[in-house]
Amino acid sequence: MRMRNLIKFTMISLLGTLVVLLAFLLPNLRERFPEKKDQSFTARGLLTAGFAKSTLELPPFEPFTDQNQNGSYDEGEPFEDTNQNGSLDGLHLAGFAKNRFATEVKEPLEVQAFSLTIKDKTLVIVSADVIGLFRDEQKRLEIALGEEAPDQLILTATHTHSAPDVIGLWGSHLFHSGVHPLFLAELRKKLLETIKAAMAQERPAKLALAQINTKPYQLQEDVRPPQVIPPMLTTLLVDDKESGKPLGTLLHWALHPEVYERLNTAISSDFVHYLRKGVESGVLDQKGRGGVSLFLNGAIGGLLTLSDTFPIQSLVDGQTYLHPSKDKVKALGESLALLALRAAKAARPLNSPKLQVSTKTIELPLTNKGFKLLMAAKVLDRGLTHFYQAILSDLTLIRIGPLALLTIPGELYPEVFHGGVEFPEEGDYKAPLKPNHVPLEKLMAGDPALLVGLAGGFLGYFIPKSQWDVEAPYTYGRKKPPYGEVVSIGPDAALVYEDAARQMIDKQKASSPPSEGAQ
Repeated sequence: MRMRNLIKFTMISLLGTLVVLLAFLLPNLRERFPEKKDQSFTARGLLTAGFAKSTLELPPFEPFTDQNQNGSYDEGEPFEDTNQNGSLDGLHLAGFAKNRFATEVKEPLEVQAFSLTIKDKTLVIVSADVIGLFRDEQKRLEIALGEEAPDQLILTATHTHSAPDVIGLWGSHLFHSGVHPLFLAELRKKLLETIKAAMAQERPAKLALAQINTKPYQLQEDVRPPQVIPPMLTTLLVDDKESGKPLGTLLHWALHPEVYERLNTAISSDFVHYLRKGVESGVLDQKGRGGVSLFLNGAIGGLLTLSDTFPIQSLVDGQTYLHPSKDKVKALGESLALLALRAAKAARPLNSPKLQVSTKTIELPLTNKGFKLLMAAKVLDRGLTHFYQAILSDLTLIRIGPLALLTIPGELYPEVFHGGVEFPEEGDYKAPLKPNHVPLEKLMAGDPALLVGLAGGFLGYFIPKSQWDVEAPYTYGRKKPPYGEVVSIGPDAALVYEDAARQMIDKQKASSPPSEGAQ
């Protein structure tokens, strides 16, 4: 009898504990901004534009000495105990590994904004030197802007792996968020201020487009088969219509800003800093444009990066830089700036361009149990929808004259957008997986068509389902599973995203008369 009562008591206690846990954890999984958006607009007429930028101020942090040079803080390593509390109060850097504290600042972190108004419709693109930002941050910005909010806001990130953690994944251990509240507050403040400044500084403007192929200079690497490298560096030149002076430049290219590699403990905007600075101030014999330069990253999944022994030959000093260093970071950024400035000389004007914008909120399936657990524990401060089975994202398609921009809330494998999806026999999923794959770039029919990664959310890698690979035998002769799947929301994310993008592309094309096609 006692045993039966003990078992009954134990079961009731366990059930009670489970109920308490669920009551505590489930509210953390609730979507904070459930409102869905489905809108489009077209505008043609008077064109004005403005740019602004701000430098992110860092909160006080205690640097440590990385004695064993492993890129992380280890117990016993000396640090500057400024507040004399006996523990390291530092800034967790996002990317690569946990417990990676900052030791110094090499290149500053910035926020840049571009505001474009055609007739009575305003588009704002704002970018920050961080690894990524959740959709919630864009919604908070829209609320904070209130009646001043533009008709369309695009929030994106350069994806530098040397900035403080604003997501939560890179704390000291699994259930410790690496987000520093003071840095996040500073970021939110500067995002809002920079958006307002760009809108306030709009002037009558004219636009021009330029592109250059960076492939001959071997500045990119794809470290996961199949190798698909999008080499085009695109610039949208925005000049004052009356004076002809540059207001700013939109720059688009595809590469992880992680040239410093995983052992780096310095805060930095990586090669993006030298690219922007070079375009603004000049490089070698090329005069800078002035104004503000804003960098947009492309399809960088796969993985578009530079390994720590990939050589970069500088187009500025002719030297070859092999191992991660400030010199290598600078060589890449300045080489890109030099190419962008050269290309700008042959830019083609966009005369009276039409602005066309379509936005739709979609549900992306989330099956990554690790992500769900971290969301429930509020390490990742992000909610779910559809009975905790999906996550909301805003997909946007923008056309400015012939230029087409498509956003994605993460890192898309380039073969989905540019072409080259493969169907290896060892993949975890078999047919039907659309073997006659048509890349989104071709469907968009832009001149050019660009993917804007890390925009509207931060949801990791979007991997072709036919290449999903977590079970043996592994694809391409691997002896262990590849990295990307660990930080993906799931194997169906890319398919769902691609289907939604196709529908949006088709719908926008149908709403635009043939005579108004690419300009």
